[in-house]
Amino acid sequence: MDKITETKELARYIEKLRSLRNISQEDFVDGVVSLRQYRRYMQGTSSLQMKIIKQLAEKLSFKPEYILLEFESEKLKETQNINMLYNSVVNYDFETASKLFMSVDAKFMLDDDDLLLFEHAKNLFDYFNKRFTETHAISKTKELIAFDKVLKKKALSTSELLILISFFSFKEFKEHHLVAQKLTQYINHQLTVVSGHNVRTVILVLQQLAKYFGMIDDYHKVIEFCNSAIDYSVKMKSMYSLDYLFYYQALANYKLNNISIYEESLYRCFCALQTENISAKTEKFVLMIEKSFKIDYLEFVRQYINTQKLF
Repeated sequence: MDKITETKELARYIEKLRSLRNISQEDFVDGVVSLRQYRRYMQGTSSLQMKIIKQLAEKLSFKPEYILLEFESEKLKETQNINMLYNSVVNYDFETASKLFMSVDAKFMLDDDDLLLFEHAKNLFDYFNKRFTETHAISKTKELIAFDKVLKKKALSTSELLILISFFSFKEFKEHHLVAQKLTQYINHQLTVVSGHNVRTVILVLQQLAKYFGMIDDYHKVIEFCNSAIDYSVKMKSMYSLDYLFYYQALANYKLNNISIYEESLYRCFCALQTENISAKTEKFVLMIEKSFKIDYLEFVRQYINTQKLF
């Protein structure tokens, strides 16, 4: 991390502690730095020196080394919390999402990438709960990510990638092919995603490419990307997104009239959902599958188990 970015994040954490200690900004910086300089630290336009950290720590009545240790812990906790919030929104677990939203104070968020994903989660939450139209959701999402600029970048953060991918959820969006091209760059090692070697990133990109090729009726490509993602998941011992992968795999084989394969994929999708055990997500999948395949999904699973003599 560069020094300025670290300064901004640490300054924000110190500012949070100041607020929690009920010290005014004026009293806090008095005798240390000017209020203008203090705000420069929080904006990331000036580097925060250790000497200043020690003086501010004294104002808080904390040891500076304790502040630095807690700062690192708080950053990790924040990222985990925002990821949990985002996942609860996209999995339609709105009850959990509502509680997590209440626990987040965006004003004191440390990491710009976490803040970006938080704002995106908030937009999706409002859209899914019909608080604004799809057209408005697309506009807000493009503005949030600076869409045209992101398409030109050679490296993306995880939050930028997740926001870019979310455009596949909007039927009225007209530039799906541009997002697919960007994801293909990642698969072809022409784009860097700074995710800390997160296994989920590879799976997510392959899954979304499978979704895109389904949208343009290239079912052989759907199967190719689903198979690649499932093989990678097995290799990495990850359950992430297997429900979607088996659903897309089933749908593509259904369109190609590969009956036995699509039935097996539908059953494996059910198994993945049962393993994850998120009721709101399972309900969403049941409705989605029943609409796509014109079946009673739970009855199909029962019959499949009996026919295959799985138990």
